[in-house]
Amino acid sequence: MGFRKQLLGGGQTGTREWEEQVAQDFAEVTGSPIEEARAFVRVSVEAAKTDARKEGTENFPPNYGDLLLEKERSNPRLKNELAKIRQEGVTDEDIRRYWSMNDLERRVLEKFYQGILYATWKMAREAGLSSKQAAVFARKYHPYYGNPDDTRVTTGDDRPLPIELMMREDAWFDKQRSGNPSQLKQRLEEHSSYNALIRAEIRAGRI
Repeated sequence: MGFRKQLLGGGQTGTREWEEQVAQDFAEVTGSPIEEARAFVRVSVEAAKTDARKEGTENFPPNYGDLLLEKERSNPRLKNELAKIRQEGVTDEDIRRYWSMNDLERRVLEKFYQGILYATWKMAREAGLSSKQAAVFARKYHPYYGNPDDTRVTTGDDRPLPIELMMREDAWFDKQRSGNPSQLKQRLEEHSSYNALIRAEIRAGRI
């Protein structure tokens, strides 16, 4: 939600300078103390690298999104998985762009969206909301990504969005925020969650 450009615009991925810029941006977006933001960045980057090694994605080629779409033609399981997210509005271009990102950037970006949700939840808890109320509050104003079939926490249009929608959602948010922020706020209030608004926008063809 408008954070991707900041995260990926801070220099060469994985360098100390990049990590510092990311920490500065995260602190600004979430209102976190800079030392807390730096600690979060270090943990996020190390966790992303560990996950990449375990899953063997460290050396994914820069056209991995294209390769996935090609593989879909001969892989029934992958074809079924992609068909599910296409029902949620994901396009081939979404798949291509997301999965062709630098692997570390992609993983860190995912963790930052989680971090923003957590920071908002924590703020709501400190304001006196219950744990459940704080979670609802966080999802009201921020995207919640994951498996759309996962209905353990949310249902209907509040369900997790496919992560492949991230770049399109991010661009949409930037446009809304710079164009008419008061209208964006009003529309958020009219929907049960940020995800519900995004799904409504997709159905209306505005995303």
